[in-house]
Amino acid sequence: MGYKLERLNSPNQRGFTLIELMMTVIILGIVLAIGVPSFSTIISNNRLVDSANEFATALSLARTTAIKEGAGAVIQAPTSAPSTNEWGKGFTVSVWTDTDNDNVVDSGEVGTTVRTFGEFDSTVSLDSTTGVKTLAFLHTGQLNGTSALTFNLCDTRTGETGRQFTLNAIGSFDLKRDYTCP
Repeated sequence: MGYKLERLNSPNQRGFTLIELMMTVIILGIVLAIGVPSFSTIISNNRLVDSANEFATALSLARTTAIKEGAGAVIQAPTSAPSTNEWGKGFTVSVWTDTDNDNVVDSGEVGTTVRTFGEFDSTVSLDSTTGVKTLAFLHTGQLNGTSALTFNLCDTRTGETGRQFTLNAIGSFDLKRDYTCP
């Protein structure tokens, strides 16, 4: 019975040991456990910034269109939008011709659609503090009919930093980046 034990670790053997593989999987798990939560925060922040940029673009486009066309322009939220996220469901910029010169957007006075903006991500809401669903800019670029309007842009994170737009009477807006959402 001359059994001879052969050495398992021959110099020609290649590959990883089970211990090396387990250590790699453990290190990968630790890195993912640390990285995934911060990655989801980055995604949420990017959605908020993207939505803020969309609304800022719409405000600027409407004001510019009003001045360029010499007739006025409106931004309208969908009439079916809920009262707590009326602007987050999308909005349309259109040319407005005030045919009866009463500075009120009447039925039939809204003309050519300049651009339609789609609905925001379901985690983001854009709410007017006064419940307004139509913004009208006069041919001079001034906001029609009010001194100032405020819009709050928030996501599903409570107490997190959102954005707040303040649209003033001359038609320009300020963006507050450190607004704390309720």
